[in-house]
Amino acid sequence: MNDAEQQADAIFRAVRSYIDDRIKHADADLNKWADEVHAKFDARIRALEEAPFEYTGVHETGKSYRRNQFVTHGGSMWAARCDTTQRPGDGNDWRLAVKKGADGR
Repeated sequence: MNDAEQQADAIFRAVRSYIDDRIKHADADLNKWADEVHAKFDARIRALEEAPFEYTGVHETGKSYRRNQFVTHGGSMWAARCDTTQRPGDGNDWRLAVKKGADGR
């Protein structure tokens, strides 16, 4: 191998080594990101499973409701945002899920 071929071979090996190194780092970064996303999804799924959605019927004044329980009140459906005894529409403990429609008369 002449000098030019040896230099070209050395450059090729250096570039190849650099590319291989970048791929390893990119792969490690991608795996780290995927693990973080997976952990966030797992946490969200656990939170949803711990507080499943439950329809409990027409709202009853003074009754205690848990987070993610649904009630109807005034013709609308409401979701409890936290544990509460509050009446839907009287504060921030409830979120309007389905607004009352027009009467079908």
